[in-house]
Order: sequence, then structure tokens, then C-alpha cells
Amino acid sequence: FLNLPYDMNNEYTVAYQWGTTGLGIRSDLVDVTGKNVDTWDIVFDPAKSLGAFTMLDDSRETIGTALKYLGYSLNTTNETELRAAEKLLLSQRKRVMAYAPSSPARDYLVSGDAVVVHNYSGDVFMGQAEAEGIIYVIPREGGVIWTDNLAIPAAAPHKLAAELFMNFILDPENGAALTNFTRYASPNKAALPFIEEDIKSNPGIYTKDPSVLEKMEYVMDVGETAKLYDEVWTRVKAGGN
Repeated sequence: FLNLPYDMNNEYTVAYQWGTTGLGIRSDLVDVTGKNVDTWDIVFDPAKSLGAFTMLDDSRETIGTALKYLGYSLNTTNETELRAAEKLLLSQRKRVMAYAPSSPARDYLVSGDAVVVHNYSGDVFMGQAEAEGIIYVIPREGGVIWTDNLAIPAAAPHKLAAELFMNFILDPENGAALTNFTRYASPNKAALPFIEEDIKSNPGIYTKDPSVLEKMEYVMDVGETAKLYDEVWTRVKAGGN
């Protein structure tokens, strides 16, 4: 977790959690036997749908899923590719139960109101404590990998307090306690001995398969194209109007 694309020389940030964005599925409420559910097909292809589903209320995440499904980078600056993603999302629009932030999406899955949710890995795994039939998949087409970071603004009025807080979070035992609670992976190697075994051995949390990781992307600054992403998202949320 050094020299990541958003901070190549580690000048500004320190990662303290990481994860992926994929799909949470209620395998106890829908029959997944013999079905390929590790694919964005189950939210984009009506013939492959498992039932009620939600998408994240996040422009880059949800537009990104459409772009990856179509074989494009989720950081594309190509207008033709973005318009293709818009068309796909508009065709999906009427079937989306809700565009939901991560916590409400988890609640929809736990309650069974939705049988599939587009959500962050840790939120899905936290839901397992309330509904054991929940599983998490990273779609084979790829998606978002991300880190949660700590940084101190240059004009911070209490720099020492901020540094002490960062040191507290980066303490191995404290970092492990955070991971054991949130179900998000820790980038801190020193924390690994204190992390619960079922978390460390879970490939949905500690994703190590190169064939999976090579298809994941960090959300990057797309410059002026951000305006086009906003336009696409506004049209999708409004149903094309």
C-alpha cells in the first residue's frame, strides 16, 4: 500500500483500511445453485436477475460498474464510452429498487427487502452477523478497489492531536480491533497477528487472487470529464429526463 496512484510518493496520506466494491447476495432467499453469480449480469441483464436489488448512491461507483461491465475503464474520459454506460444504466433504472448509501443498502439486504445489493465489502460482511445467508462476490468483470486514508490538512489548527490520533489508529492492536469490527482489511502488516483468523482467511476481505486484482481499479481524478460523469449521473437518477 505504498506509492498508490493517488499519492505516488506517499507524501500526503496513510492508508488504514482497504476493501473492494462488489455484490452482497442473500443466498438463503434465492437459489444460487449452479448459477454464475460473480458477475454484474445479475444487476444488468434482466434474464439473469435474482430479484430485488439496490445500487450504490454514488456516481463514480455505479457508473463504474456499468463501464466495467461494458469492458471499459471506470476512469475513462471517453465520451462515447460514458454515453454507453449511461444507456445501460437508464435501461436498468426501472428495475433498481433503490440507489442507497452503504449502511441502508446493508439494511435492505439483512431485512431481505433486497436479495442483491451493490455495496462495499465490509458492509456486506458486517451484515452476516444479522443474516447468515449473506455472501459477497467480486464480479469477474472487475470493479473498484479502494483505501480509506488518514491525512492532515496543511492548515490544521491541532496538528499534534491529529498525529497522535493517526498513531493510535496505526497501532497494530488498535488497527486489528478496527478490522475485527468493520470487516474491512487492514493494510498494516503488524496488525495481522491480532486479526481474527476467519477474517484473514476470507478471500472476499483479503483479496489476493491476481486474476481478480488485475481487473480492479482505484477511482481516479478524471479532470474536466468529472462534469460529464455528473451529467450522466443526474440523468440516470432522473430516469433520463
